[in-house]
Amino acid sequence: PPGPGPALMRGLVFIALLAAGTPRLGAEEAEKEDPFGAGDHAFTLDYRRRERRYLVYLPEGYSRERRYPLVVLLEGGRGGLSLMREITLLGFEQLADREGIILAYPEPVVNVFNDGRGVRTIISHKERVDDVGFLSVVISSVLAGFGGDRRRVYVAGFSSGGMMALRAACELSGDLAAAASVSGGLASAVASRCAPLVPVPVLLMHGDRDPLLPYDGRNALLGQVPDGEKLSLPATINLFLGLNHCRKRPRISALEDKSPEDGTRVRLYAYERCREGTEVLLYKVENGGHTWPGKGQWQSVSSVGRTTRDIEATEEIWRFFLRHSLPEIR
Repeated sequence: PPGPGPALMRGLVFIALLAAGTPRLGAEEAEKEDPFGAGDHAFTLDYRRRERRYLVYLPEGYSRERRYPLVVLLEGGRGGLSLMREITLLGFEQLADREGIILAYPEPVVNVFNDGRGVRTIISHKERVDDVGFLSVVISSVLAGFGGDRRRVYVAGFSSGGMMALRAACELSGDLAAAASVSGGLASAVASRCAPLVPVPVLLMHGDRDPLLPYDGRNALLGQVPDGEKLSLPATINLFLGLNHCRKRPRISALEDKSPEDGTRVRLYAYERCREGTEVLLYKVENGGHTWPGKGQWQSVSSVGRTTRDIEATEEIWRFFLRHSLPEIR
């Protein structure tokens, strides 16, 4: 069989480096590096008296003469900068090389972004870390430093990273062309004050047997500690339908059961008649768990539930993003 491609090899090397810690480049090493070459570029910045890290991935053939879409990817629940790459099997890197996309991976404080749930045992929640502001700085820095297209900035996340993506849709609407959440949701406190300046297209994918962030919004009692108030998926959908002024009758499609052996089915609820050409999509994975559709079983079925292989989440999200951009600034 063919060996791994360039994106896969670079990503695996970067994951290995992260495990040992990311060193700062000295002056001599910095001079030897191509500052704008394809591949990984790790950065630190001081934001509100904290040292924060983020990674930028530049696609094959990258040139500063072009304007690239930017996809901000938010992981959840396990620190570092590698979980999204592991759970998607570097799918976004392969996509970036194929389509010409810049990727940015902001790192949460002690494993979890401040998605608004207010969980007292989560440091970023307890200390009210300003992750919305941090994301805004990362977006501005990447756009200015690497030639990103301001009209095509997107955010996607998994688990609590998905919750943070939806918070960004509420609070950074002027910067984002669309947002996607996989196995995420929306904190009740964020929902109560969600007032985007412009409608934001939103895509959600969620298993109805998710044991960690349940579909119905109930408390999963992780480690017997309440995990914060959040909306159910139907309530989250209804919120964005109202914000985007959508008609509430969706187009419902039962998607092809490509892998009957995985024990899941996917139904797509597409709300397409919304203000300013926006839309709201829900991929409901029947009998699905806390997983990334189309990829490997990242933890055991008994721990996180089943992974559907009827859809490929990375590709579906990109097709959704392609349909949306911010209007021209006049």
